[in-house]
Amino acid sequence: MLFGRDTPLLFEDVPPTDDNYDELLPRRIERLRTLAAEAHLDAVNVPDVHVNEATVDGYCTALRVTQPRRYASDIHRATGIRTVLNVVVPYYSTDELEKELLGASRGGIHDVVLVGGAGKGKYVGPRIPDANAFARRLDYRPHVTPNIGNIAVPTRRDAVPDEPQRILQKVRTGASYLTSQIVYEAESTVRLLAELDRLFAREHEKPPLYFIGVAPVTSERDVKFLQWLGVKIPPQTENEILSSDEPSTASMAHALGICDTIQTEVRERGIRVPLGVLVEYASYHSFDAAAELAQQLDIKRRERVLLA
Repeated sequence: MLFGRDTPLLFEDVPPTDDNYDELLPRRIERLRTLAAEAHLDAVNVPDVHVNEATVDGYCTALRVTQPRRYASDIHRATGIRTVLNVVVPYYSTDELEKELLGASRGGIHDVVLVGGAGKGKYVGPRIPDANAFARRLDYRPHVTPNIGNIAVPTRRDAVPDEPQRILQKVRTGASYLTSQIVYEAESTVRLLAELDRLFAREHEKPPLYFIGVAPVTSERDVKFLQWLGVKIPPQTENEILSSDEPSTASMAHALGICDTIQTEVRERGIRVPLGVLVEYASYHSFDAAAELAQQLDIKRRERVLLA
């Protein structure tokens, strides 16, 4: 069992920026320690944040504004909490990627999500299937070989190859789990899971652990930021949340409803893709709402009404 139990629960926490890292670290660590105990988190997911994408000598480049590997290692060392490091592969040369992966293993990080590029430009780093295979070939001794994960985008259905075929290729090159882009409706996820179930059965492959991505919002600014990131939020859902007296409460209820719907569909259709949940936030001022959502999901999980 990859994360130690059925229906693992991950919580994503964005690292502090470099200019205030040391100042903020103790408080951030303590908040995560408390949340991990209250929500029985299985791991903290640490994203790799890049901004200001530009083109240099024909290649897409971006400024890295945080130190995710350092943050993931600091969390693990201070608390013992399992951490998942995200690496945006397109911005890393092969040598840089090797350094990042070996450094993660030395730092006690045994789970790495290799993330692709957001655009269609030319990048320095390898394609994700090639990065998966490269990561599996590295010699991590005397440390542990990390579990490799990738990203799933359930709403990305007009690409060639289609998302199920992309995921099959990722699994065949080394991915054992997927973290989903944040979703605000259940239909695209249910459709993808059903197609993955059929495809992997036909190909005699073991389906990957699939983390449903959910995030509460507390303001219109949160909504616009998620939409800028490419998250699809149905207009009716956006209106219902933002017109509520308590948008955070409304969005938490909506996220719980999405998980319930997916659970029901997976059970009734006999879909055999194992599931987990990844809780994220749009901005740090929504941390408390995301933490409350994680606790509610854990309660449902322990009562065996969440994805049981």
